[in-house]
Amino acid sequence: MKLYHVTKPENVDPILKNGLLRCHGDYTSAFISLSERPDSWMQEGLVLLEVDIDGIGCMVKTWNNDPDEICVWGDISPERIKVVK
Repeated sequence: MKLYHVTKPENVDPILKNGLLRCHGDYTSAFISLSERPDSWMQEGLVLLEVDIDGIGCMVKTWNNDPDEICVWGDISPERIKVVK
């Protein structure tokens, strides 16, 4: 299953190197927010990432698509992430 995450351009290289992490720098979160639709959180100036969550082995909570938010309680390795052009 492919899901999507948006981020600032300066975060792309660290994410592709280290993955999506719940704790990085001064930022700590209980989960990573993803979406089913690539346009859900997209704004001008941000970068869209595609994330493969098949067999990820951590709890995934889907809200009622309002907002389109899927919460992953676990870090996501860089092999599962690619930039959408």
